[in-house]
Amino acid sequence: MSLNNMTSSPLRWLMVVVALLVTLLVLLVWWLPRPKRTGNASVLAARPGVQRVARPTEVGRKRQWPAPTSLGSEPAEEDSLKMSESQLGLMDVLLRMRLGQLSKLTPEQVEEWLAKEGRSAVNLLAAHRLLNDPAMLEEAARKFPNDTRVQMEVLLKGLFPGDRQRWLEAFKRSAPGNSLPNVLAAQEHLKAGRPEQAVQELLMASRKPGLDTYLFDMQPALESAWTTSGYPQAAGQLMSTFGTQLPVISALQDVAARSADMAAKLRQGGDTSSADAMASAGAAMGQQLNENGRTFIAELVGMQIESKFLQQVPADAPAGGSAQTAGLRLAELKQQQEELVRLAKSFDDTTPLRVSDADIGTYFERLRRDGEFSAMQWLQGRLDQK
Repeated sequence: MSLNNMTSSPLRWLMVVVALLVTLLVLLVWWLPRPKRTGNASVLAARPGVQRVARPTEVGRKRQWPAPTSLGSEPAEEDSLKMSESQLGLMDVLLRMRLGQLSKLTPEQVEEWLAKEGRSAVNLLAAHRLLNDPAMLEEAARKFPNDTRVQMEVLLKGLFPGDRQRWLEAFKRSAPGNSLPNVLAAQEHLKAGRPEQAVQELLMASRKPGLDTYLFDMQPALESAWTTSGYPQAAGQLMSTFGTQLPVISALQDVAARSADMAAKLRQGGDTSSADAMASAGAAMGQQLNENGRTFIAELVGMQIESKFLQQVPADAPAGGSAQTAGLRLAELKQQQEELVRLAKSFDDTTPLRVSDADIGTYFERLRRDGEFSAMQWLQGRLDQK
């Protein structure tokens, strides 16, 4: 998930301001005179247990995320120094990520990683996302045309516009249980003004088990690229999970907007049956994204898409072909969104500093397995125990 997508939110910008103020406070404390501090940089660097901040020009150094200390006791001077540097370094990474200013890997670093790990389909796709280099995607398409992840990326990036229909059909064959190929096909029909075909594709999508964006297929490769280039594992996990764009989210939002507009026009023209069918299919698409997106952004966008279409039908109409009414489902979605926002408010850029390395590792394991919302709930429970 891309954090850039969330920076427009007043809440997220407030979090950035708060984190910046905390950073300034850490810097102030750092520069205050300390007893026993010599000021000799070479001596300080040689002291055991003291770790320097790892920045792009200082790759390869390890950064620790310290466990909380008791407020009732003064830590040893050496431990206090270690924590201050660790906190400052980690907050630097998080703030740069949120502001979109984090240094990117260079083509030389990515090529070095590919030489070490191999030019597999998923590695080439990771390289493409890291560098935004079409040549990497073209190489993946040439070598692995039957790979579902390659097919998805080709379609999302519009790599071969003159051969788009063939790639769509290939994606459908390669991923028969994934609704995403049908959603992307519906997008093509909507752009061309073919509402009937778009409805059929969306209805076929709603009958499939789920919507897979293959996000976590690429995450290990992205993390490997960062760590191989010298970044600590924790930073690699952060940047590989939250530091890349999710083009599929933009595509789904586009389909939802076009579908909603088309449904409204059909309803205004008196074709209520077609409008209801499109609204039902659009709501199902949003529900699938909510249930299978596995990231905070994907779940929230899924809820927004489903709500958009449910608002177009009567409150007592069935929601998604179930016994639940549209009105009840809308109320349920509102409650879920409020819970997501409440949980997000309880986290800020200093949250990782208040838990242990083991907790951070478990958080990312849970995120990949159960999704970001579940992982955030677990981490909140850990914080409540502190």
